[in-house]
Amino acid sequence: MNSRPTVFLRRRRGSSNWQIVVRTENGKEKVKSTKTSKRREAEAIRDMVIRKLIEAKENGGGKEIVKKETSFAVRDVVLKYISDHAKLRAKTATVEFYRQRSVPLLKRLGDMKASEVDQDILNRYVDDRKMDINPLTKRNISDTTIRHELNLLAMSYKKALARWGMVAKTPFAGFDFPVRIAARERQVTDEEWHQIMRFLFTPIRLIVDFGLLTGMREENLLGLKRSWVDFKNRLIRIPGDSYKNGRTHIVYLNESAFSILSEAWDGADLWIGTTQDAQTYVFLNSSGNRYTKSGFYSGFRRALTKAGLRNIRPHDLRHTFCTRLAASGATPFDLKNAAGHSDLRSTERYVKMDEERARKIVGLLDKKSDDGSPNKSINEQK
Repeated sequence: MNSRPTVFLRRRRGSSNWQIVVRTENGKEKVKSTKTSKRREAEAIRDMVIRKLIEAKENGGGKEIVKKETSFAVRDVVLKYISDHAKLRAKTATVEFYRQRSVPLLKRLGDMKASEVDQDILNRYVDDRKMDINPLTKRNISDTTIRHELNLLAMSYKKALARWGMVAKTPFAGFDFPVRIAARERQVTDEEWHQIMRFLFTPIRLIVDFGLLTGMREENLLGLKRSWVDFKNRLIRIPGDSYKNGRTHIVYLNESAFSILSEAWDGADLWIGTTQDAQTYVFLNSSGNRYTKSGFYSGFRRALTKAGLRNIRPHDLRHTFCTRLAASGATPFDLKNAAGHSDLRSTERYVKMDEERARKIVGLLDKKSDDGSPNKSINEQK
């Protein structure tokens, strides 16, 4: 009887990673690590192996499968990464980020066979993308954006090669990615701030002002839901599936931020029953609908032009919030929690220690004698 092998998962003693075991009819086992400790990821790999075994049996021992590997398009590889892999380990916001980054990739490379993509094609992609114009900033696509897109493609190829058997090799071995641009640290001065606010229409002015006082990211400002707001405790609770690092982030509101939120809330109340967005979102445009990113950017750029300012982005409001907190004496841990950073590395660039503060910190290590005077050093005692 030619039955299909048994496929199951197990953990080796002393290891947190799952192993996938293929046991043949005669009792022999083939064991391979899934390289993951997460049960859901391991089960997805097991199901993929089972499907491949079934396909191999239906195609006479797997000879046809080798031919099929060469017929997968880039579109198949990328979409499978997003749907089968990313959803298992990433939050909704990250999966949406992947989908956005996949659009230009699939537009140019989607119909190509995955096995035919080489480094010449990747280099041409980089050159072509640098000539494209970002519709929001009206500038050429940055190297950082192109790097994000190619990182998605590289991760897709990695999984397609190691786990899914969709390609026989990856074109990214030794490939030179576009250089990562250093993190921008632009802050908005008080004078610039007052100039911008003079030319902003009220709906956008509320968003911008609230962003400077809370440090919230653009996507959370524009997508601020009424259900996230806790008026009693004066805070906003952003759920993990809507936040960048996948963790629930709590924004505490000071008096100024609470006043702006109340104004926006009352304004949105006027649209309830008229537009669908009014029942869900806090910040609405003059038509009673949620602001789109392009609509928000357009209004912000018009105000910059009228104020005679350049080189300021909405995200710089967040940088300004972090810098002002640090300058006011907030500790790195305070700043990390307030900004919702996933680790201190993102926070460190805002913490600048001046000479006076540095001397004060090291002065804390001076040992005091019983009468309150500093102890003498060993050399002084001699």
